[in-house]
Order: sequence, then structure tokens, then C-alpha cells
Amino acid sequence: PVVLVKKKDGEVRLCVEYKKLNDITVKDVYRLPQIDDTLDLLSNARWFSTLDLTSGYWQVEVHPADRHKTAFVTSHGLFEFHVKPFGLCNAQSTFQRLMDIVLADLQGTACLVYLDDIIVIGRTLDEHLQRLSCVLQKLKEANLKVKPYKCKLFCEKVGYLGHVISSAGVEPDPEKVIKITQWPVPQNIKKLCSFLGLASYYRKFSEGFEHIADPLHKLAEKGAKFIWSKACGDAFLELKRCLLSAPIMAYPDPQLLFILDTDASETGIGAVLSQIQDGHERVISYASRALTKPERKYATTRKPLRKLRKVARLFATLVMAAKNSRFYAIIGKTPKKLAFLRKNRKDTEKLAFLRKNQLFSSPQIKVRPDQVTEGDHMTITCDTKLSPHRETTELQFAFYRNGHNVQGFNSSNQYGVPSAQLEDSGKYTCEVQTPTGSVRKRSYLAYIQIQGEYFAIY
Repeated sequence: PVVLVKKKDGEVRLCVEYKKLNDITVKDVYRLPQIDDTLDLLSNARWFSTLDLTSGYWQVEVHPADRHKTAFVTSHGLFEFHVKPFGLCNAQSTFQRLMDIVLADLQGTACLVYLDDIIVIGRTLDEHLQRLSCVLQKLKEANLKVKPYKCKLFCEKVGYLGHVISSAGVEPDPEKVIKITQWPVPQNIKKLCSFLGLASYYRKFSEGFEHIADPLHKLAEKGAKFIWSKACGDAFLELKRCLLSAPIMAYPDPQLLFILDTDASETGIGAVLSQIQDGHERVISYASRALTKPERKYATTRKPLRKLRKVARLFATLVMAAKNSRFYAIIGKTPKKLAFLRKNRKDTEKLAFLRKNQLFSSPQIKVRPDQVTEGDHMTITCDTKLSPHRETTELQFAFYRNGHNVQGFNSSNQYGVPSAQLEDSGKYTCEVQTPTGSVRKRSYLAYIQIQGEYFAIY
């Protein structure tokens, strides 16, 4: 049967349901690019141009010996395609392979390609013009044609793959966000799954997505009775609110320190991957997933690092690509179990981003207590090499939060602040008086002192 699909520009796309043909076709396992991985490569670009091919699949010819397999029935008889039709199971793989071959020398540097969507990037206008000319020349040599009215050239902000791209970072497409926020309350599982599918596409912009959507996922489980509860309604509205307030995500810089801030509950894990860029912390991505039943039975003392290992897998591609980077991993934990965690180095060595061939360095593991209790002290320690006489010279510390001095006490080589004066958040600066002068260092490294041990608060 023939299916007519209306496109965004009002045109109609002819598709054929090739279910029986697809069932007996040997599948082409050529991998499509991961959209998040593609967007991560846009770092340092300022100028953007997007190109869209004209009916991309129809620019790929079907071998004459196979054309009869594409035949379909109409009221006027049988017809067969001479070009690749929509509906074939291997159509995407074939087309992506073609584009990768045509633009092989330019992919990842001058342009990025996802099927028939091409984005050309450049740091300067001259560089961008040169790269755009090279891409168009490659397409011309391959006899591939673009649709002029759908191309956007020399933009500082442009829509691409459901996102808005600029030099500042990546954000969700406002049109898609409005569509989600105006989504009516689902009346059945099919409509609920449609909503979850669209919302999940932007899960990297929603902190704790899996935890928020948990009631909706349970409702969509096979065999579950569809009863829209208050918890489902609250989750539905919260997901909409998260997308409306979604931040602009920064592009990862492989040369900078990665900060992996993790959190976990009995039912799920979550993480925030960020970096300090231009003196400000920028979120690169949020990630979360539900724990399986076996994972929920982990020993209590081993849960933090085991969950950190699983969180790292959520960013596995980025971690592998940034093999020269340093990772600062932060674990939410209660003070009572810190001592055991510090002593078990074998658990640290099992983290997902560690490999036997040592392609990248071990992460520096710090512990962030879930809460600061009365009697604890915030302290700043001299973890930078401010003085070669650190062990023998008493250092005088001053502690600032958001530029204002915080009253506390000096003790040997540390500066402590009573818990009554602690704030939940802020930009911390530590000023250290050394024999050669004063050094002030802005730092996200703040420490809490518990029973003589020092643990990082982020």
C-alpha cells in the first residue's frame, strides 16, 4: 500500500509500506551518527550554514536488476522505482554511507552530516566561506542537489536536528518546546508513548529526567492498567516545566577539566557533566536512568562508586573522545560511610572510564555530603603548589564567597568556616598568604572537615 506523508513545507512525500520485502531483506548495519555526538563537535564554531538535499533518497539510483522488487500497486496498475523509495529498511544506512563517502575529507572539521541534513561550520567568516565552497563542490561532483529555499547561509544562530545552534552552545528548538508544552493530557498508552518519545529527545536538557518521568514510564509498561493518577499528572507538568526552563548547553572542550557530579537514589541514578569555561561553570549535559532490580540490591557501602561507574557509561562516547582530559568525579554521600569509601581503591579502579591501556588518567574522586550537619566545618586547603615549604610553613588563609569575606578561623594550613555560616551555593575564592606574598585563587574546590578527614563539596 501507498502512504502519503505531509512534510513541514506542505509538500507530500510518497511512501510505500514494504513490510514483507523488509522482512526478508538482509539488514545493513551501517551506523547512523549519534545526534548528541554530532552536536558536541561544534565547539569553537561561530558561523553556520545548513544545507538540505532535495528529496535525498530519490537522488540514489536503484540497480536495474533490483527495481522490480520496489513495485507497488495503484488503481492504474503496477509501478516500480528507479530511485530509492522511502520505506525500505536499508534506505537510511545506504544514504548515510553515500554522504560519508562524498564528504569524507570534510566531515568533522568543515561540516557535519546526518542523512540529508548538512551543517557547515567556521570560526571566521572567511574560513566559513572557504569551507562552504568546498562542501558545495563535493556535492556538485557527486551530482547531488540541494533545495535552495531550505538552505540557511552565514548564520550565527541556526536550527539543526531539532536544536538551536550558536557559538554560545546548544538549546532545544523553541517550536518543538512549544509543541511539548501544549501537549494535551494523554488519554491512552499510545498517546503517552508519543509524548515520552518527544520529551526523551531533549532529556539531556532536563536534570533528573528519568526520576521525574518514572510514574509515566510505569504507566506505559506492558500489561499496566492505564489510570492517570496525581503522580502522573505532576510528572507530566514537571517535564514540561523543565523544557521551558532548559539551559543553553555548552560544547565540551577536551582540553579542560571535566566535572562529573553524580547523585543516586534507590531507584535511579543521575549526573551532570560540566566544565569551568571562561571562569564560569557550564553544563554540558544532564543524564539519568532507572536502576534495574539487581542494581538496587548492591551493598550499601559499594553503591556510590558502582553507581558512578554506571553514570560514566552515560557519557562513554565523550569520555573516550576526550582521552587527554582530566575528570573530577563527585559523589553524593552521607558522612557516616565516607571512611569505608576512601579505603576501597579497588572500587575506584573499576570505573567505566578507566582502561588497562591507560588512554586517559584516573579521575580524582571527591565526596560531596548530601547535607552539612551542625558541628561540621567548611575548610579550604592548599591543594595547589603555592609554596615549596608547605609542610613546614604555616599558611594564612582567607575565605571569600561571591567576593565577600566569610568569617572563620585559621588553623595551620587550612581555613575553616563554622557550619552556621555556610551557604548552599556560591563562587568560592581562597586567598593564601605565603612567605613570598599573597595568592588568590578562585576555586570550585571547597572541603568539609569530618572527624579529621577532608572531603570536597561542590
